[in-house]
Amino acid sequence: ADDGSRGETSEDGTLSALDTVLGVSRDDDEVAPVRPDGLFADASAPSSVAPAEAPATDGLADSVSTGGSSSSASDETEDDFPAGWQPWFAPRSPVYDAPSSAPIAAYVLALAHVFVFITDYALYRTGHGNGGDVFLRLAQVDDALVFGGQWLRPWTACLVDYGLAQFVVATLALLTVGAETEAMLGTWSFLTVYVCSSTAGVLAVAAVDANTSLGVGGSDAVFGLFGAMAAFSAINAEPEWNPSGVAYRSLQMLAFGSALGWIAGLPTLGAEHVVSNLGHSVAFTTGAAMAYFGGAPLFVSRDLLDKKKTEGRD
Repeated sequence: ADDGSRGETSEDGTLSALDTVLGVSRDDDEVAPVRPDGLFADASAPSSVAPAEAPATDGLADSVSTGGSSSSASDETEDDFPAGWQPWFAPRSPVYDAPSSAPIAAYVLALAHVFVFITDYALYRTGHGNGGDVFLRLAQVDDALVFGGQWLRPWTACLVDYGLAQFVVATLALLTVGAETEAMLGTWSFLTVYVCSSTAGVLAVAAVDANTSLGVGGSDAVFGLFGAMAAFSAINAEPEWNPSGVAYRSLQMLAFGSALGWIAGLPTLGAEHVVSNLGHSVAFTTGAAMAYFGGAPLFVSRDLLDKKKTEGRD
């Protein structure tokens, strides 16, 4: 009997002796609770220690379910549609955080086109002009350059349109694709591309087409914006990362470009082509080159932005 009791004691070892001192029962299915002071409490006695509250995981669960962000749906909507982003703009990339700014200059330029067109029409209707006085002051380039040295004419030609059809198409293109171009490139890059591509197109027509002395730079500027957006999509590999946005924008540019190209193919004043496809081509190339060589920003990966924010917190 002694050997048996010693065997049981040796099995428990020091822990059995400690249990005896503390008066703790160590049954196989019973786990002794712990006192705040670290000693074992009597398993049969009610514990006076309140159970610790479980950490709140609702926020974490919400964060995981929303892709690592606990922001509200309104915040996500603001991220998807920044300030100034219109419903008729192309869809934004779900992978890259395309930079954007609220377009202002595109709407101001559209108002300038409306003002010039309506002013000429109002002067004609009231008998104070022949319907093209303001137009001639801004768009008559060839003779003004060669004989008058008026070098502002190629720059002011970007504010004029010729005929109701060309005015409507060019203004709508400026309000849609043009405003989106400003949102993506920024206001100053947009203005630079708009004015310089128009001027390049007008000067090309004045230098090459001997029959044309007028330059309508409004449609040339629109083609310059088309070229800038094409370069923007190319350098950011947007057809791969934002195919729906590229397809939507391309259809818009194709529709407006086809309409303006058809108008340019019609003689406007005898043999003159006031709206010229030569000017359109030169303006498109100029806008694309300006965007490619520094005028267009690069996309930033949203995953890369999240990684940088995490590293900053660490």
